[in-house]
Amino acid sequence: MGFRSVMCGTSLVGGSQSQSVSDQISSYSAINKMNPLVSYVFGFHAEYTSSPSLLDELSRASHFYKAPVYSHNSETKEEVINCKKRHGGLTPTEYTDSFGLYDFGGGGFHCLYLNEDDISIYKKHGLYIVSNPGSNSKLASGIAPLCHYLDSGIPLALGTDGPGSNNGMNMFYEMRLSSVLQKLLLSDASAFGGKEALHAATVGSARAMGLMNVDVLDVGKKADIIMIDLSSPDLFPVNDIEDDLVYSGSKRDILMTMIAGKILFNKGRFLLNEAKENILKKAKTITLRLIKEANQ
Repeated sequence: MGFRSVMCGTSLVGGSQSQSVSDQISSYSAINKMNPLVSYVFGFHAEYTSSPSLLDELSRASHFYKAPVYSHNSETKEEVINCKKRHGGLTPTEYTDSFGLYDFGGGGFHCLYLNEDDISIYKKHGLYIVSNPGSNSKLASGIAPLCHYLDSGIPLALGTDGPGSNNGMNMFYEMRLSSVLQKLLLSDASAFGGKEALHAATVGSARAMGLMNVDVLDVGKKADIIMIDLSSPDLFPVNDIEDDLVYSGSKRDILMTMIAGKILFNKGRFLLNEAKENILKKAKTITLRLIKEANQ
């Protein structure tokens, strides 16, 4: 496909599709040498799907490779409450930090219910918060206090949490939601404006996943670029480019997508190594197989 991808380990206890930590180590060694577009980072699903032995083993791998670790964290109130019951009052952040998992950085997905001690841990280790407003809204999980995190010095990124809990993979949608939900949360129409949302979706998201060579457009960086039609009726006339993109922009306005200097999409045409129709046909075949397996 020509995409730039960061694969994240998903170890958990009892999951048939999860990776063991030894599998993650093998993937880390192999995938990070495979292709300049593809990298791999260590991760575990969440505190409530992990055992102490799993977290200890993953921490040892992280320390051996001096590598960051990522996980879902504090997505719901119940997750935090139940973690405190299991672990002597420790939050998911405090408990997983006790294993030394974040000594080399990383991040947490969701992070709706961090307390001040959790925030201090994130700040201490330089961890990123990857907010997923579309998923959090669909699942009625809540609204992450992004403005408070920014004020506390925590770097932010935006994500979708994937199609399973979101349905869309639309970052324009996530940018707009991230902004308007903060305004609603704080009863402040000026909160988390277009500048903050766009930065989280682009610069913040690249840096969160260790992609320091594509975080901004600059000499010596990789050419990961999209071209947007500013004459689109959605965006014209341009008054404030960042606000316009976040509140009025959409994927329909994208004219061109380039990854590492290679154009993959241009003015409605996909320039891939395989015909779009073949890719869609394969996807449909896989979908029908998964439905059949689920109903058996």
